[in-house]
Amino acid sequence: MRYVLGLTGGTGAGKSLISAILQKKGAKIIDADKLSREITKEGGIALGEIDKAFPGVIKNGVLDRKALGRIVFSDKEKLLILNEITHKYIIKLTKEEIEASKGLIVLDAPLLFEAGEDKLCDKVIFVDADDEIRLARIMKRDNLSIDDARARINARDLAVIKAKCDFVILNDGDAEKLEKEIADIVSNCDGKDFFDR
Repeated sequence: MRYVLGLTGGTGAGKSLISAILQKKGAKIIDADKLSREITKEGGIALGEIDKAFPGVIKNGVLDRKALGRIVFSDKEKLLILNEITHKYIIKLTKEEIEASKGLIVLDAPLLFEAGEDKLCDKVIFVDADDEIRLARIMKRDNLSIDDARARINARDLAVIKAKCDFVILNDGDAEKLEKEIADIVSNCDGKDFFDR
């Protein structure tokens, strides 16, 4: 038996921290960002299509992620093209991981709804944080300028996505409050039997 809990939200909201808490409690984590890096690493299955769509971002078989990021996060049409290329591979790998797993599975996917991965989930959690907190986290995590970090934050309409989710967690840095909220959410969904509180 398995129960799939989706985890989504804006970049820098702190989904990874929530995934880590759930993993510590026994959940199986499927990280869509890791799958994305897998398909775009040297020799990855998505590289050929990315090379055709975005000439110059792949050099000696290696994707220049920062160069690609600058292109797609400043042009929504180009971001859609990239997502169209990568999502089909990510969904395929995600389905394979879900089929091979039991118990509580957490699908950590920033673009959960855009990729159609919400259809693989029983319930979805939206992780939110103040824009200034997100900005600081992104700049530190990805070593980006404030302008590049702001472009990433502004690339998506999160209000629409947030409204589609079953639960909302505000990740403002209070770890104790966060753990309690997560435990409360899981105890209120059908996946509670898999969750070792």
